[in-house]
Amino acid sequence: MKKILISLILIGFIWACGIKPFLGEMFHTAFRQAMATQKIKESKDFLNLMLLYDPDNTAYKLEKATFLVSQGDWRGATQEITETLQTFNGDVVPWGLYFHQGLLRMRSYDPLGAIESYQEALKYNPKFYPAIDQIKSAIDVLSKQESVIVPLRR
Repeated sequence: MKKILISLILIGFIWACGIKPFLGEMFHTAFRQAMATQKIKESKDFLNLMLLYDPDNTAYKLEKATFLVSQGDWRGATQEITETLQTFNGDVVPWGLYFHQGLLRMRSYDPLGAIESYQEALKYNPKFYPAIDQIKSAIDVLSKQESVIVPLRR
């Protein structure tokens, strides 16, 4: 009985630590190939499979956000990035996630939220120059909005 229990525990460990992540990576490769050849339905299927095998993988969730952007679902991509930041597990650099969140917020006409995201990115990597450049762009957008709003108030 004890040998059976140990065998089951060992099989579960191998499944969780070896086979499952390997299958996730296999489907990730297939997803990237399908995206490169513009096979959207196949890409979506492979995306779902890779997240089925490794649902907390930050890199896979970032891929999902990128896929949603390619389909024009900016809101869904922003939500995916926000959820990914909450369950971050170290597969990608955190400032990259915050930078992507900032880009999505800018695209969603939220320059203040974008600046906040870029500042978070800079907390992790103060020399991340793309974030600095994007903060300048967001400030320019805000100043243009202000120049339009102020004359309307008079």
